[in-house]
Amino acid sequence: MKKVRAIAEVLIWVLIGYSIAAVLTSCEPCYECERLCMDCTSGAVTNYACTNDSVSAADVEEAYDFLVSFGHDCEYTSKDLVEVCGKEEAQQKELDGFQCRGKGD
Repeated sequence: MKKVRAIAEVLIWVLIGYSIAAVLTSCEPCYECERLCMDCTSGAVTNYACTNDSVSAADVEEAYDFLVSFGHDCEYTSKDLVEVCGKEEAQQKELDGFQCRGKGD
């Protein structure tokens, strides 16, 4: 009876080990996603824009350059930092105007 119990305990520990290994190897990579924004001021006038589902990073950069050429003081900022896990989640965020990079990159 003691041998059966010992074998059962070993099998349980082996199953636990495999379960932990499966969970650790199946984790999806995580990404940090944020919106690219700009703040431009000229006197009392402030212009502000961020990427979204209809405004791309190129649009924000073009507006930035345009306003700087007319004497505005501009700076890039980032907003709405979020963490998502899984490539599909990151791709969806990018469709919503976020820029995503692998966490730790």
